[in-house]
Amino acid sequence: MPFTYRISLSKEFIKANNFYISKWLISPGTWITAGTSIALVKIDDENYELLANGDGILSSCLLQELETAGISQEIAVIAADGEEIPYDRPTCILRKTKP
Repeated sequence: MPFTYRISLSKEFIKANNFYISKWLISPGTWITAGTSIALVKIDDENYELLANGDGILSSCLLQELETAGISQEIAVIAADGEEIPYDRPTCILRKTKP
């Protein structure tokens, strides 16, 4: 898997200026597919699941749990085959969870 893509949240997802990872749900080295829940995210007192939008292996988590991140800051790296990289679409999906 010579290619990678990096997960970040952009203004198209949220209106807040920052967020944090409440909990990583998988660890580096885990195979993921599009729709896999990667982490729980807290944005403005709202809880979300962060879902992958492509297939690959979670190479690294760039944020620690409870570490605050800014919009567009890279939070994870996914190793993927070229055809699995989510070109022309967001690298992740946010799904609101119940409190």
